[in-house]
Amino acid sequence: MFSINKNNGKLQLIEHVDTAGNHPRNFAISDDGNFLLVANQFTNNITIFKRNIKTGSLTKLPNQITVNSPSSIQLKSY
Repeated sequence: MFSINKNNGKLQLIEHVDTAGNHPRNFAISDDGNFLLVANQFTNNITIFKRNIKTGSLTKLPNQITVNSPSSIQLKSY
């Protein structure tokens, strides 16, 4: 996780977040910014995080999605 300096655009490392899987390939943030999903290709799972809108901090939710070798995530709003 990084913060962005608004004056010069430089990134600062805030923390590392475990994706609860092996070989994370892609991630997506929901349109409302409240959730982040990570595709872990070698463990066949998509991990779901609740995202704090103000700080960007992530909290892993207990459920996950099982998918064979996920490598890309696209979220669709209806």
